[in-house]
Amino acid sequence: MKHLLLFAAFCFSLWGTARTVYYVSPDGTTVNTGKSWEKAVTLHTALGYAAAGDLICIAKGHYYVGVDYDPWTVFKDLTIIGGYNQTEAEDGYPLWDASATVLHGHKESDIDGPRKRVMNIIGTKSDTVHVTVENLTMTDGNGAYDDSSVGKGGGLYNYLSETVLRDVIISNNIASDSYPEASGGGIYNDRAVLTITGNSVIQNNIAATGDNSFARGGGIANLGILIISENTRITDNTATKGCGAGAGGGIYNAGPEAKLICSGTITGNKVIDNLSSDSGWGGGIENRDNAFAEILPGSVIKGNIAINSLVGEGFGGGINNAGGASLVISGGLITSNKAIDNRENTNCGRGGGISNIFDGIIRLNAGTIEDNTATNGHGVGYGGGVLSDGDLTSLSWDDQRILIKNNIAVAGSAVPFGDNVYCNNDSGFVCTVFLPASDRITFDKGAGSFAIKRKGGFKFVMTQEDDAVLSSVTVANAVNDSILLSPVRDGENYLCSLPAGVTDFAHATVCVGLSYWVTLPATPPRGFSMAPDPGEYLVPLDDVFTFSLVAKEDKYQNALPPIMANGDQLRPSVEGGVMPYLYPLQITKHTQIHFGEPDKPDEPDEPDEPDYNTVTLSNFPQGISVITHKAGEYLVAPGGTFDFTLSVTDEDLKHIVPTVTKDGVVVGFSDRDGSGIYRYSLEITDDAVVQIALNYHTVTLSAPPRDLYLGMKQPGIYTVTSDDLFTFTLTMSDYPQFKNAQPLVWVNGNILKFSAAEDGTIYRYSLKVTDDAVVQIGLNAHTVTVLAPSKGLTAVGFQPGEFVSFFEDKFTFTLKADESLPNARLQVIAGKDTLYPARSSSGWFMVSLPAGIPDDITVSASLFYAVTVHPSIFIDMDILPGEHHVSLGDGFTFMLKPYEQYQYVIPAIVVNGHAQNISPAGNGEWYTVSLDVTGDADVQVMLESETSSFSPANAVKIYSRDGSLVIESPAGDVPVTVTTLAGRIKARRTVTGTESIALPSGIYIVKAGAEVRKITING
Repeated sequence: MKHLLLFAAFCFSLWGTARTVYYVSPDGTTVNTGKSWEKAVTLHTALGYAAAGDLICIAKGHYYVGVDYDPWTVFKDLTIIGGYNQTEAEDGYPLWDASATVLHGHKESDIDGPRKRVMNIIGTKSDTVHVTVENLTMTDGNGAYDDSSVGKGGGLYNYLSETVLRDVIISNNIASDSYPEASGGGIYNDRAVLTITGNSVIQNNIAATGDNSFARGGGIANLGILIISENTRITDNTATKGCGAGAGGGIYNAGPEAKLICSGTITGNKVIDNLSSDSGWGGGIENRDNAFAEILPGSVIKGNIAINSLVGEGFGGGINNAGGASLVISGGLITSNKAIDNRENTNCGRGGGISNIFDGIIRLNAGTIEDNTATNGHGVGYGGGVLSDGDLTSLSWDDQRILIKNNIAVAGSAVPFGDNVYCNNDSGFVCTVFLPASDRITFDKGAGSFAIKRKGGFKFVMTQEDDAVLSSVTVANAVNDSILLSPVRDGENYLCSLPAGVTDFAHATVCVGLSYWVTLPATPPRGFSMAPDPGEYLVPLDDVFTFSLVAKEDKYQNALPPIMANGDQLRPSVEGGVMPYLYPLQITKHTQIHFGEPDKPDEPDEPDEPDYNTVTLSNFPQGISVITHKAGEYLVAPGGTFDFTLSVTDEDLKHIVPTVTKDGVVVGFSDRDGSGIYRYSLEITDDAVVQIALNYHTVTLSAPPRDLYLGMKQPGIYTVTSDDLFTFTLTMSDYPQFKNAQPLVWVNGNILKFSAAEDGTIYRYSLKVTDDAVVQIGLNAHTVTVLAPSKGLTAVGFQPGEFVSFFEDKFTFTLKADESLPNARLQVIAGKDTLYPARSSSGWFMVSLPAGIPDDITVSASLFYAVTVHPSIFIDMDILPGEHHVSLGDGFTFMLKPYEQYQYVIPAIVVNGHAQNISPAGNGEWYTVSLDVTGDADVQVMLESETSSFSPANAVKIYSRDGSLVIESPAGDVPVTVTTLAGRIKARRTVTGTESIALPSGIYIVKAGAEVRKITING
């Protein structure tokens, strides 16, 4: 330091001595004198003109190393200052800052020349040069091309000199992009004394960007004396972005002649910023090979990283001290550094703040080492704050003046070794003291974990931040011994000291006991007893203090006034009934309990107290019990609440929310659980009647047909609260029988549309339940199987078989009868229905089944003829009178027998006006009639006495057809009378020709002229 002060005095003395000033500007030439701004020269020219002790002033602007020139090189004692705007007074200081004058090297070899660094300062062993450089920027340099110092210093190569850099920026330089040697991305200080001071910044420099074997010093490589002072910042530099290993992301300090004195800021630097599998040493500083480094008060070493790759080991996120080097920490802050910063890295991280390896020696005299991390990956971490792998002689530690706190060995998943300090050869060297974090108590050292030496002292000052009662300060060690401390009070502060016996273990935890007063009123509310007794109670912080109130009579169960704690109203945790009112309080401050009484009546002993409201709790319905109360009357203080809890006891109805009304108005519950328990808290401002009911409906869910599946529900009966939604889901199978089919749902006979559909296979339904409901499920399509038509019929435009009919559509098909059967009629049987389609003039039948077919059906069609039988009123038959259908090709046979009084009269059969033979059957009482049916037939069955005047030419024909009575009178007018079997006249008229008479279905006696018939009318 004495040498440094002498050099600084020499540099400052130069400003006042006789000297020549040379002026440099972007427009300067190589032929001007350089003695004024008007005759400015180039920087190369000025360096050639200047003699020892001279001053070179450089105007603002950008300057580039020429194609035909080496880097700007200083061989003499000079002062070089940039930032002038060419208006300053002679020898005046520049008006602009360091960024105004920018000296550019040459990073890449191209048509503008080979790679070059920015500046050389070169002395000799016999003639050390003294140089001051101020207020300028050196950038874009590459040290890979200089033959004498290849790969050393991208911005500045300083050799055998005493140099001061004041307010200088050295940025974006690289030491080498190809040569195996790559040292000092910004500066290489070789056996020289270099002081960096003022507001200087060394930033964004890289030692190696190519396939280098080893990179040293992303910001600075020092093999001499390096002094970092004042506001100097070494920031965001990288040792290597190439493929090799590296050391010293910010500074590389190595060799027995190397000395580093630092009081500046070293932040955000990295050793390895690539995919290399090599190791990285010293994210901020690498101190090695018998070098010396001292970190002074005011220094900040923060946020530096040894490696951030997937593989490789990291040593010393802040500082790595190795190879016999000496490191002295005399002050400053070493924080937030990481040896490994990659969550996927599984290798070891050693020394998040400081790593001391390979016979290094460190002295921790003062300062703070906190919040550093050995690794945040999945590998093992050693020493989140400090790692020392030597014996105890390698680590000197004043644990009363240096804080090592809150460091982490492993932030990932592996086992940590020494969060704050880890010594390889003495696992019993360190005791970790824990101070609790609290907003009520603060510590002069902060909260967290602190490393001290075993049996070492640990003093701290504790400050109380509120009015709590300090009840105890204890410390527990690793064997769970708890020792009571006796802090010394000094105003709001307490001075504490841990005895050596407490710290002779792996850890010691300080516990601070705070308590608060809880005051219960002297008198409980009327009608209640209180526990515990009135008075003051000292309760530990965050403990629960519980007091209870018990009604002396049932009527007082809800007659509590407001219960206040520090002005806030309390609610009991258990309400009324046989249980007390319980008031649990988590104590976080002094607490005053107050009972807000209503106005007392003039006669307090009277049972009817006018200052209470009466709540009448009605009888409970079946399926509900009230846990806290019985049915009856209760007193509630004005403005108070009536609190009760009920339970739905019927297991099938636990999902039904009870309906609770206060004076007819529905009120909701304040809380519930999943077991049918409901809690209510009703505000009472007047007398009130509380009623409880279970209002619900049933929903019967039917089973779905094939190809449909219910989701989350099964067919059955469900109970649903009135006006709630009943939801269910229907899913079509993966291979439904009907493409494009959808579910069809009826509720009490009305169609329910789906509320949402997904992918044409999932259908969601939502039913608001206001009454009992039956839900039926079907498909909106069914199969219609049309059988092959019978004899004499032909399908027109389709082939008989299986068809799909959608619910909303009619199903229609056409049949044609043979031309040889012009009078045949058509009968169609569709499921349970029978149809008789009309025949068109062309002989075609259009068959139309109505929309809404409810199920799969089979359809058959056949031709027939109608045989209408009109028996005499005096004849019995084995068939019913009226119309009978006969299929094509079939005959029609029936039997008849005259009444007993006419048993000797032979019946007569007239078919379409032609007599038909009959044959006796058996003993002669019965006769058999067999007809060949080739068309519609009208069959008159009479006794011979009834046909005596029958003549085919003039006979009146009487028969039924299509639900009507038909009278045919070929001979002219004929009187007709129609009566019921009871003799009541239904019709009377004169018929000429053929006339149909509409009659209700039934059996009638018809007299037309002389003809009398018994006729059956089928509607």
